[in-house]
Amino acid sequence: MVFGNCISKQRNSQVTLQLQENLQFSVEDGVFWVDTNARFLFINDAACSLTGYSREQLLSMTMHDIYPNLSAKIWAKYWRTLRQQGSFTFESVCRTQESWSFLVENIVIYPLPYLEHVGKEYGCIFVRNINKSKQLDVSLKTSIKELECRVQQLTAELKEAKEQSCREIVEARQTLEQEAAPHSFWPSIPHLNQVFDFIEANYGQHITVYDVAQAVGYSTAYLSNQVKSKTGRTIHNWIVERRMAEARALLLKTDQPVNQIAAAVGYPDPGHFIRQFRQLYSVPPKEWRNIHRCQFGIQQDGIN
Repeated sequence: MVFGNCISKQRNSQVTLQLQENLQFSVEDGVFWVDTNARFLFINDAACSLTGYSREQLLSMTMHDIYPNLSAKIWAKYWRTLRQQGSFTFESVCRTQESWSFLVENIVIYPLPYLEHVGKEYGCIFVRNINKSKQLDVSLKTSIKELECRVQQLTAELKEAKEQSCREIVEARQTLEQEAAPHSFWPSIPHLNQVFDFIEANYGQHITVYDVAQAVGYSTAYLSNQVKSKTGRTIHNWIVERRMAEARALLLKTDQPVNQIAAAVGYPDPGHFIRQFRQLYSVPPKEWRNIHRCQFGIQQDGIN
């Protein structure tokens, strides 16, 4: 070994033995023994593989030849740091024989990384290619940043969706309340006000078209024709719609059983009510209640 022979010439067997023990590095990392002038005194096989130079070539070179950013001034500063601290770490760019450049981490790792003998100083540098780890680090940071951006985007989208859902719930509740309110449910047709007032006051009873006509003093045929021509709906349609509007409100706002609600809106026969409700809304009253309570955020014991 060149560096070992160099020390042996100085006739110091103890230093030679110590150096030879310290030269047992991992074959995966480059090892360079250097002097104060940055000349290479010993290199291992990994150092040759790392730089692309042969052992003979490296032993005729200095660190400045493979570290393009390492000036004599910086090297002198590093050497003072090594002398004072005994070890230190720095990153630098290393250049291969083919002029490829890559980032390396330079670490002094031995128990006695800095040696002095007969007025001459020696140091050992452990070199590791960290290009891949740096690239992975950059890639990881980029991925984390992208993930954070995506999380923020999804959070904003969920917030907007929640706010939109709340708005829809409020609007739906207002619609149901308006439908159930007498002043907004009925059309504004003055000469038919008596008709709608009677239905509003009696839709919870078992009333027929005949009952409505008798209450307002018109024949059934005439009144039916008037209501149909003015509103586009029959008297029976208006009775059913008013009953169903109230039924929907009760299904949402109360826990009353279906048969009780049926009776409250003018259906003595719960079966008739269920069939009529299903015909209009495609599902039976109980299922409609479950679906719309979930949609409107209403608890089983009433409105939140």
